[in-house]
Amino acid sequence: MSCFVVENVTVNRALSFVGLKISGKGKLAGKYREVLSSLDCYQEKDDVKTMLTKVGKVFLQTNLDAFNQRYDGRYTEGLENVVDDYIYEFVACDDHQSYKSLQCLTYQCAEGDVYQNDVHMLMKAILNAIKLHIGISYSDEKYQAAKWD
Repeated sequence: MSCFVVENVTVNRALSFVGLKISGKGKLAGKYREVLSSLDCYQEKDDVKTMLTKVGKVFLQTNLDAFNQRYDGRYTEGLENVVDDYIYEFVACDDHQSYKSLQCLTYQCAEGDVYQNDVHMLMKAILNAIKLHIGISYSDEKYQAAKWD
C-alpha cells in the first residue's frame, strides 16, 4: 500500500461537512461537538474555524505519523511545517465530496500503529456517521465523481 500526506484542501473538504453540522442545533450537532471534545478540539469559546483548525492539525499530524511510519522517516522534505501552517478554510462542496475526502485522509492514516490509534478510530467513526446521515452509496454518481486527493 502507498501513502501520501494529503493537501490542505482535502482536509478542508473533509471537515466542511462536520463544520456545517457543528454550527447547527440539535442532537447531531451535539454529537459532533462531543466527538471533537474527545480530541480536545472543542471549547465553547472557540468559533468554528478555530475548532476545525485544531481538528485539521490533529488529522494532519496523524497523516504525517502514518506517512513517516510507512516510509521510515524518508521523504520528509517540504513537510516540516505542514501541521503548524494549517488553517481551516471552508470549502463549498457536496456531502459526497466531503465524505470521500475524509475517506481518503482516513485511508492515508492506515499505516503502522497509527491504524489503531484513537484519532484514526475517530476518523472512521465520523465516516460511518456521515455515511448513515446522508446515505452514501459507492455506486452513486456523486460519490464516483468526487475527488480522491
